[in-house]
Amino acid sequence: MIDLGVDVAHQELLRVASEKPGTILILYTRKTSSVGQMKRLKADLMKCSPHADTKVLVVGHKITKELCEEIGAEDFTDDALETIAKVSALQGRLA
Repeated sequence: MIDLGVDVAHQELLRVASEKPGTILILYTRKTSSVGQMKRLKADLMKCSPHADTKVLVVGHKITKELCEEIGAEDFTDDALETIAKVSALQGRLA
């Protein structure tokens, strides 16, 4: 696990994903206004073959199934313990 911190640049997320095959990016938000940025990130990840196996998990109280689908994320949660379970499940999907 690598904690990249807060307000990480789009290109930095792409760089980390390209250097670490099987990356699960956990994107946290408190507001739905960042959904557009997350959607762009997921689209950019899908365009680049080194990023093809990168998974996105969105964490936030205002994230819904519909927003998760709009982003193209593999899953979403609003709970820290559930995040651990979802990461474990995503790891299983990477194999």
